[in-house]
Amino acid sequence: MAASLKTSRFNYYARVQDGFLAFNARTGTFALVSEKIHNRLTSSQPLRMREPLAGKLESMGFAYRNDEVGPIQRRFFERKPQGDSLYITILPSLQCNYSCNYCYQDQADKKHIMTIETQQGVLRYVHKHMTGGIKNIKCTWYGGEPLLFKDIVLRVSDELNAMAIAAGGKLNMSIITNGSLLSSDTVKALVLKGLEHAQVSFDALLSDGNRKRGLLDSSGKPSAILQNCMAAREFVEIKARVNVTRTNLSELHRMYEVLEEYGLGDCYHIARVIDYRKSETCTKESTFEVSELEFIDLFKLSFRSPKSIHRIFEMLTPRSQFCGATGGRSLVIDPHGNVSYCWHSSATPLEAVGNVNDSVQKWDDSEVYQKWSDYSPFKSSRCTHCAALPVCMGGCPHHRIFENVCKPQCMIDEQIIQFYVNKIAENLNYS
Repeated sequence: MAASLKTSRFNYYARVQDGFLAFNARTGTFALVSEKIHNRLTSSQPLRMREPLAGKLESMGFAYRNDEVGPIQRRFFERKPQGDSLYITILPSLQCNYSCNYCYQDQADKKHIMTIETQQGVLRYVHKHMTGGIKNIKCTWYGGEPLLFKDIVLRVSDELNAMAIAAGGKLNMSIITNGSLLSSDTVKALVLKGLEHAQVSFDALLSDGNRKRGLLDSSGKPSAILQNCMAAREFVEIKARVNVTRTNLSELHRMYEVLEEYGLGDCYHIARVIDYRKSETCTKESTFEVSELEFIDLFKLSFRSPKSIHRIFEMLTPRSQFCGATGGRSLVIDPHGNVSYCWHSSATPLEAVGNVNDSVQKWDDSEVYQKWSDYSPFKSSRCTHCAALPVCMGGCPHHRIFENVCKPQCMIDEQIIQFYVNKIAENLNYS
């Protein structure tokens, strides 16, 4: 007996040898399908198929019987912390030794450095939450430039490591840094505390004092930051981020080449810098922000070799949340001890749910907590009708919760997903 099914709107296809590569964004499933099956799935006619084919297509997500958005919604609203780990981001200060003209923290209080009292408050807070099966601590150091205060990073990390070990787990540490202070000695010291990953950002081909983080110096040799990255790879995983602005468009192609020449070709990604200082009416043009359409074209060019395929699979993994901020899995602690859910809130006390030094830490009745709890990408018709929803999950929620944005900040869309699927199809090995 034939089963009556509906074709998923989250399907993508790319022609390959003897048929098509099919991808379903809700389940994250890839499959090689014949031209006949492809034609059935893309037809406007009702989809009726016999078992066991109907069951296979349904289990992979390419077809469904009743509701395919409901499971995505349920996954989002469950908001269950993942496993046995506590996720925290700590900012020892917002001070930085660079003055990037696009930094969203340029209006923040950069003088304050986390005091010993607040450091102890952070440790008490973490210890309080090492319950209910939590044994691992996943800590990210952020700023400002966190390595300006290496003593704080090392001291607090040492205590966090001891807590995790006492609970039968481990400290998994990462750091977001401009790389200028990421010397071999510093990396070795951090690795002993649990450092596993370091993200270093570049925004220019050539270094220019403390304003541009270039890959090369004025003589065309690796800059001090690039040299630090190459040396650090012996001890930790380095992730290079290329910040794309209107001022470095002409340099991007050469920047990609340099990263590949010096062994970072398989671990970099590009990021569109958002101008957070644009007017709330969204009518003011930015002097450095590239448009979404421009960025899509630049994004495609960054996938230059088969080595980039692993990044594509990471990007195509279905999400329950866009980030930990809406999932109840991640907390950010700023230099004053203010606790928020998002990195973008770290310099804004009004967006904090509380403080680690609060005598009573009952924050779930706060206005900020309620705003995060009420947030849902499913309130946007643009999101609910988007074929990229299971992979994007609405993009960055901060802009919708605290800012009067014109539209969702989409981090991935149908066009990019189709590009990814095409890339994977191009690199299939039939031998």
